[in-house]
This record gives sequence, structure tokens and C-alpha cells, in this order.
Amino acid sequence: MCRRLAAGNAADYGPKLAASLNAWAWVRYEARQDLSEALRATGETVEIYRKLVQSAQTQFLAPLREVLGLQAELLLRLGHLREAKDIRAWLAANE
Repeated sequence: MCRRLAAGNAADYGPKLAASLNAWAWVRYEARQDLSEALRATGETVEIYRKLVQSAQTQFLAPLREVLGLQAELLLRLGHLREAKDIRAWLAANE
């Protein structure tokens, strides 16, 4: 339902969808369950926040950085070291 609302009104519902996906991914990460699905959710969340950052950088840059940090941790746990390193390098360069 959130995805449908966000598709029709990204400005109002995109942030809510991104926050929900990020929370779901975080719970999966902490429970060490469905890490592949958690990674997929962070990917979708990053896409949403990157679009939102274009129009309101100060409002959405911190949540984008947070989900990228989680994404890097998930990538590490799944053995994708290069991708995790690339994300951490971007985070360090964009503090």
C-alpha cells in the first residue's frame, strides 16, 4: 500500500516508504535473518532517498547516509566486500 501511495505522491509518501523499508531492513539485520531481502530493501530505500535529496538535501541527506551505512554492513555480512568498501568510501568523502 505504501508503494502505491508513494508512486502517486512521492513527495508526501516517499519519505514514509523509505523510513518503513529502512526499519524493516534494520530489524532483519539485527535478527540476522533474510539478509538478502534486507539488502534489497536498503537498495530501494537508497533510490528513494537519492531522489528526495535532489529536492531537499538538508532534510534527506542524513537518512540517506544512515541507510547507506546499514547497506554497507549488510554487504559485509553477505561477503560483498568491494561494494561495502565503495559505500564506506563515499560516506567518508561526503561527511
